[in-house]
Amino acid sequence: MKRLVMLSVLVAVGAAWPVKASAQMQVTKIDDPPRIAEYVEFGGNTGAISANLDVLVASHTSIRGGGLLFIFDSTYWNGLIMVNQLFGTHGHYLEAGAGFVATGSTGQPDGAGPTLSIGYRLQTRQGLFRLSAASTPARAGGHGWRPMLGMSVGKTF
Repeated sequence: MKRLVMLSVLVAVGAAWPVKASAQMQVTKIDDPPRIAEYVEFGGNTGAISANLDVLVASHTSIRGGGLLFIFDSTYWNGLIMVNQLFGTHGHYLEAGAGFVATGSTGQPDGAGPTLSIGYRLQTRQGLFRLSAASTPARAGGHGWRPMLGMSVGKTF
C-alpha cells in the first residue's frame, strides 16, 4: 500500500511539472500546413500542364510560381505567379487565388493577363491534391476569358 501511495504521488508530481514551451507549441503546429509544396497542375490557370512551387509566407497565405517550357516540333511555354489564401484547418482548405499568367508558342506571346482561381486543397505532411476552377486570359485573336478546370498532384515539405 505504501508503494502505491508513493507511485501515485510521483505520477501526480510528474503530471503537474511544467512543460517546455517548445513542446506546447507543437500542438498548434499540427494544424499548420507544410511550408513548401511542389506539384504538377493539369489545366488550371495556364490551361495546360505546369510545374509549380507554392511557399507559405503567412499562416494561411501562399505565393505560387510555376510554368512549363515544351520544345519539340514547336516551342510552347507558360508561366504564372499567384497569391493564394487558404480557408480551413486540418489539411482541408478552400483556396482562393489571384495572379498573372502568360502563355506563348514558337517565340510569340499567345495570351497574358490576370487570372483568378477557387478550389479545394487537401494538403498533408506528405502530399498535396488540388481541384480548382480558374480563369485563363484569352488567346491571341480570341475573345474574352476562358474558364478552365484544374487538377494538381504533388509533394509537400
